[in-house]
Amino acid sequence: MGMTSEQTLKSSIQIAARITESILAKQLAPGTRLGEQQLADLFGVSRTLIREALMRLCLLYTSDAADDSLRV
Repeated sequence: MGMTSEQTLKSSIQIAARITESILAKQLAPGTRLGEQQLADLFGVSRTLIREALMRLCLLYTSDAADDSLRV
């Protein structure tokens, strides 16, 4: 059974928060290229959730986003 749109929204918000926490804790170093698959493996979620989380981060913060990755 798939996730509802509300569950997906909450999950992508949570993943965006976890990515932000990892950056602030310097677990993800400045200049690091963060690929969708790498982040999906790191956080144990689908690339779709990662993609949605990255879009949220791009809207919230100035970032260098290209293709399927984000640069810290």
